[in-house]
Amino acid sequence: MNVRTGNWGAAARTAKQHGNLTVLGFADMGASGRAAARKSVAAEGLCADKGEIKFGRLSFQSRVDMLDGQVAGAEVLIEWTRPEGPAAGARSRAMSASEWAVREVCKQGAVLERDNRTALRTHVRLTARQLMNPRLLEYFSEAIAESGIRPESIECGVAESLLLGSPQLTVAKMRQLTDAGIGVAICDFGSDRSGLAYPSAFPVHSIWLGPTFFARFARGHAASEALRAVLRLAAKRGLKVAACGVSGPEQMMWLYNEGCELMQGDFLCRPLPLETFKTFLAELKG
Repeated sequence: MNVRTGNWGAAARTAKQHGNLTVLGFADMGASGRAAARKSVAAEGLCADKGEIKFGRLSFQSRVDMLDGQVAGAEVLIEWTRPEGPAAGARSRAMSASEWAVREVCKQGAVLERDNRTALRTHVRLTARQLMNPRLLEYFSEAIAESGIRPESIECGVAESLLLGSPQLTVAKMRQLTDAGIGVAICDFGSDRSGLAYPSAFPVHSIWLGPTFFARFARGHAASEALRAVLRLAAKRGLKVAACGVSGPEQMMWLYNEGCELMQGDFLCRPLPLETFKTFLAELKG
């Protein structure tokens, strides 16, 4: 698999003019590389262990620490290829899509951390159905034991809409995860107009800013003030802030200059199948 660093040109030059920001090129595989990646993804769905059910295909997108240009983690993106219902799976029993997703996230996260030989956090967004599954913690406990991944290497994103729609039940589920050592984040933060103070009421470790936040606050003074407010809140509570969906060099530099150091988006690294992503990490390490 040919994974090469993209040419950022002007973005790299701009970064150098603004201090010590280390720019990490995105994974640009070219036409042949993308074709090979598609074959890899297709094969992944076909080469399951005997008796194993596959509900979808996983890809991994880098989350970059812009202070040193290193990959600090990866968000697991799932392309569902079958309904989220129970199916006959391993060990001759019914396996739900939620259980399959948890098992795969933990298994592949453990592989990435082991192969990369460094702390690499695995991020995954939970759907409302997954979060409210009464066996969710059981699924995680079993998957962690089977894979060997450290609970603190996992961070589950919970949509802001869930926090505001069913706060008591959502907080109870979040506390179950945090009590087990698993990180919890508010994802798609800023999609609601209820203000910035409410994250203090929830047991979270980080905030993920999404495209909705950037669309809501146009570039300029209002955008910078909103971002600074989030960063102040996070610093006060000891939370990390990640900007997800970074779309270009100007946005990247604006975020960095305002103090946001964790970033993710197609501009930095496109979602990649597991084996391609492992190659990408290996090439970054030289």
